[in-house]
Amino acid sequence: MTTDRIFYSDSNGIRIGTSEMAFGEKRYGTRNVSSASIETENRRRWPGISMMVVGTAILIFGYASDGFQTMLMGAAAFMGGSMYFSRRKPKYGLRLNTSKGPVFVLASLNKLFMDQVKEAIDRSIDASRASLTPPQ
Repeated sequence: MTTDRIFYSDSNGIRIGTSEMAFGEKRYGTRNVSSASIETENRRRWPGISMMVVGTAILIFGYASDGFQTMLMGAAAFMGGSMYFSRRKPKYGLRLNTSKGPVFVLASLNKLFMDQVKEAIDRSIDASRASLTPPQ
C-alpha cells in the first residue's frame, strides 16, 4: 500500500504529490514528468523606447521654436515612455516536460509563488524516482 505524500496544495486547485500533480482540472502523473522549469515572458521594449524618442524630438522642437505647449507635450510623451518601463512587470510561466512533450500549466506575476511550486514539483519528482529504485 502506497501513501501519497503531498508537497504543495492551495485553494487554487494546485496539488503536488508523489503520485499525481493537479493544476485545476488538469492532472499529470508524477512519473510521466521529467522536469519543470520557469519561463519568463520577454518584455516588449519598443513601445517605451519609441515614446521616449518621440517625446525627446517634440521637446527639442518645442524648445527650438520657443513653444511652451509643445515642450509640455514632449515632456508628457517622454514621461509616458518612462512610466511604461517602471510599471511593466514580467510574467512567469511554469513548464512541465512530460513524456508527451512540454506543457505550460501555470502563469503568474509572482516569482516567489512560482519558485515554491517548482520546488515542490522537483521534490515530488525526486521522491517518486526514489520509490522506483530498490534498496541495496
